Amino acid sequence: MTTYSGSGVSVSWRHDGHHRTRPSAIHGWLTKLRGVLTFNSRTIRRGNREIGDARAYHEAKRISRQSRGHHRGFFSMFGSRRHHGEPVVVSSGSGRRRHRHHRFMHFHHRSPPWHHGAHLRFWGWLTRNRRHVENGLIMREVAWKDREKERRRRRRRLRHDGADIRTGAALKRMESRR
Repeated sequence: MTTYSGSGVSVSWRHDGHHRTRPSAIHGWLTKLRGVLTFNSRTIRRGNREIGDARAYHEAKRISRQSRGHHRGFFSMFGSRRHHGEPVVVSSGSGRRRHRHHRFMHFHHRSPPWHHGAHLRFWGWLTRNRRHVENGLIMREVAWKDREKERRRRRRRLRHDGADIRTGAALKRMESRR
């Protein structure tokens, strides 16, 4: 960290030359939006990272308040706003998050969302660029096909899981009768 002190003013920078402030989710969303509009994936990642850092910062701040015994005041008698059964997920310094692993209905491949390619189509419509509009339509069509494939995969997996459950239950009944 570099520090400059001159004429009674002290300013500190990180090594990349930016002034260090606390992370802001709104600034992260704006950075992400700027990256989407300019088709810059690095800026999108930077915005996502700032959003995650802001979540982690606020969560750490909340936990430190709780550890100090900070109360919400008069309205604390009405209970917590958060459900206690939900796990708290805090991002680490690298920005990765812990995910809960579900046993069923988890696939290695995730299809793109239904609106995939809409930004490119909209950008082409704004700039009157037919190639962008066509590419957006192609991306959307590919996303729809991929989503249909995933739906079929889910139905097939659900059928197999149901059959396994029924077969297992039938085997247990047969063993208990012996």
